[in-house]
Amino acid sequence: MKRALLILLGLLLAFFAFLAWYKATYSMDVVSERSSGPEDAAQRVLVATQGSTYKDLVTDRVIGHLTDQSIAVQVVDVTMLGSVDASPFDAVVILHTWENWEPQPDAQAFLNAHPDRTRFVVLATSGGGDEMIEGVDGISSASVMDEAQADADSLIARLDRVLARGRAPVSPSSR
Repeated sequence: MKRALLILLGLLLAFFAFLAWYKATYSMDVVSERSSGPEDAAQRVLVATQGSTYKDLVTDRVIGHLTDQSIAVQVVDVTMLGSVDASPFDAVVILHTWENWEPQPDAQAFLNAHPDRTRFVVLATSGGGDEMIEGVDGISSASVMDEAQADADSLIARLDRVLARGRAPVSPSSR
């Protein structure tokens, strides 16, 4: 009886140690809020992302592309989406990871709150690279560094289509 209890306790400790290692290894870093591009730009894009080497590379490429076109960009961490007003933005780009076989909760909640997703472009990362929130324009990736450039280009192409469509002007008081 004592031996079985010690074995069970050892297995529980090993399991919790594994969980701690997994979270430390695979959790996303928090991204600092920042802006780039001209403040009086004709178009504005919100980029909500998470911190990882792969997502940082894709995000930097998207931001570079937009600022080269004189488009204003605001970058926030995905966890901040609940406090962001999407109305002043011509497009919203969300880069998120799947956590426990579900989309990142803040990204999912934000998308649920915006049924008109025509201005949204999403990059979802998952272990197999095949998970995606239904009903949004986007791509899925396994966060393979060798594919980051191609994934960024695909995301940019989708974003360019959204920006080319344009939308009704937003009044200056709501910006």
